[in-house]
Amino acid sequence: MTKLKYLVVLLVILCFSLIFVLSKNNISAQLGSLRTLPQKTIQQFFPGQPSHFDIHIDVEQKLGDYKRFYNGIGLDSFNDGILLKHNRAFFHLLKDAYADNQPNHYVVMKGMFMDPPEKGPWVDGGHVYQLDEKGNPSYNWQIVDQVFDELLSSDYKPIVSFTFMPKALAADPSRRNPWNKSYISPPADYQKWRDLIYKTVLHLKERYGVAEIRNWYFEVWNEPDLFQFFWVKHPENPKRGNNLEYFKLYDYAVDGAIAAEPSIKIGGPAMAGDIELFAKDFLKHCYQGTNQATGETGTRIDFISRHHYGYIEEEIIKNYEKFIREVKKQAGDQFSNLEILITETGPSTKPQNWLNSRYVAPWMIKEVDGFYHLSDRLGADILPDIVCFWTKPLPPNFDTHFGLATALGNKWAPSPDAVIKRPAFNAYLVLNSIHGERLLLTGTQFGDFVHGLATIDEHATISILLYHLNESDFNNSDSTQYEIDLKINNLPFREFHLGHYQINEILSNGYHHWRKMGSPTAPTAEELALLKEKASLTLFEPVSEHTRSSNTFELKLQIQSNSVILLILSPDIENCLVAAQN
Repeated sequence: MTKLKYLVVLLVILCFSLIFVLSKNNISAQLGSLRTLPQKTIQQFFPGQPSHFDIHIDVEQKLGDYKRFYNGIGLDSFNDGILLKHNRAFFHLLKDAYADNQPNHYVVMKGMFMDPPEKGPWVDGGHVYQLDEKGNPSYNWQIVDQVFDELLSSDYKPIVSFTFMPKALAADPSRRNPWNKSYISPPADYQKWRDLIYKTVLHLKERYGVAEIRNWYFEVWNEPDLFQFFWVKHPENPKRGNNLEYFKLYDYAVDGAIAAEPSIKIGGPAMAGDIELFAKDFLKHCYQGTNQATGETGTRIDFISRHHYGYIEEEIIKNYEKFIREVKKQAGDQFSNLEILITETGPSTKPQNWLNSRYVAPWMIKEVDGFYHLSDRLGADILPDIVCFWTKPLPPNFDTHFGLATALGNKWAPSPDAVIKRPAFNAYLVLNSIHGERLLLTGTQFGDFVHGLATIDEHATISILLYHLNESDFNNSDSTQYEIDLKINNLPFREFHLGHYQINEILSNGYHHWRKMGSPTAPTAEELALLKEKASLTLFEPVSEHTRSSNTFELKLQIQSNSVILLILSPDIENCLVAAQN
């Protein structure tokens, strides 16, 4: 009987094992067949999304000026991000790409007050502040001068970040940020912190002149609402920094800065988190609180800054709306005098391979489109004044860090002659090349896979920027060619030229061609020349001539998923080539 029980149990186990194996094989077969399906069937995973779009633009329906606020970049390296040869080459590449009528462009760099690293090849900070044998402060401006000289030579203006605490001034040198080992201790002496800011602004004023630094911004600290960047936890949320402690740091910094030059623009807090826990109280403090440096009521604030990352609709635009509503509520009549800076933005805070790909180009354009959509919906000019796309100092060999370009070669010293644009570079270029008045675009709406922006400038040049973006498809799995029927009414000219550019998997995409070459880190001269050509903004077809026969000009287009189309219509062929000057 016992043997029979064992036999029954064994048979049951075998049956279940067989069922499991068959099921597993069936599932594997299904998964395998799914992996081998043609990419175009990926549409099945996004039901309800059309593959055909009708878009209409009426040139006589204007929406106001197109404000080129997407005009900054951010770096987490004060020194290397500017002074290393390949990074210098990148900034000069940007300079050469801009049109003559561009407004100011900005760079925010973190770590000016950082000390030399204890190990590694990096030289991140400005190494400004030391103490002599008697404990008296001394200041060294050598690196600071080199950085700002180089930056200004590239036609960029700095957003000067007062970060982080010099070791010689830190009350608690053990309090360090695990990310870059910066000191995030409170100052041992707030008066010396105030003097450090005073001396810094005074030096910049003396070297570059009042007229120059009035165009700069001075930002106090970085993300003090996150405990990993600050020294005291918030009593209600241990993941947050203590806002009251930041207010004291801010008060002393502002007092020192405006004592050196009252006409500069100063603000903060470069926040990243919860609006209720920080922005609200910060503005209350600035407008109504007691200034801990002077004892007076209120503290000067010329701009308020924050950071945004993630999904555009569900995170960035939604959080920006909450932020703006709170800022307007607290600022009241002062809102019109308060500038809004987004000193960090991007699709991800973490290294991702897809940051090299075409995905980032329509992401950038949709973010701009989202800010305009929100401004139109709220019926007020709540657009940011500056948005800085966050980058790393040129990541070598298309590594997984975010950025507008890469440099090929040795990991620690890539070649300054081998700077290759990413697709994101071309999107940044396009966003800063179109200008004039915005035109009404209908047929699709913000939030659809396909949407766009359109402008007309003072020369009657019409620019139409269309994008497809599926924010869930990071890996660009959908190879569908989406169809667009474009109709443009009331063109101000009968005969014109048409420039048609695209950023997709093949065009304006150095990353694609680099991989196609076998991902060389030391390409031949011929390969490098080809890569640079393929990475630049590329015409989809030669500039064409047209004569409209009616009041409406119609055009049939195809756009790849996660891609961008730029159309330029002008009687002058030269205006159709502006965006390709790089």
